[in-house]
Amino acid sequence: PIFLLLFGLIAAAAPARAATLYEDLGGQEGIGRFVGRTIDLSYQDARIRETLKNSKPDYLKKMIAEQVAALSGGPVRYS
Repeated sequence: PIFLLLFGLIAAAAPARAATLYEDLGGQEGIGRFVGRTIDLSYQDARIRETLKNSKPDYLKKMIAEQVAALSGGPVRYS
């Protein structure tokens, strides 16, 4: 009986998992924040900056966020 009670309490306290990876990542907002920060850090890194010199940061952020959202099960179509 105690085991069942403890198991029930643990199950009730466990966070519910989202239906898709997209939701686990925080949807478009969460993905956008992560991708934006990653791109910003990449432009600041001297080892990577040269590779990105001919790209547009805002466009790069938009397209990578769109791709991650589409691949993670979100309601987004990668263009």
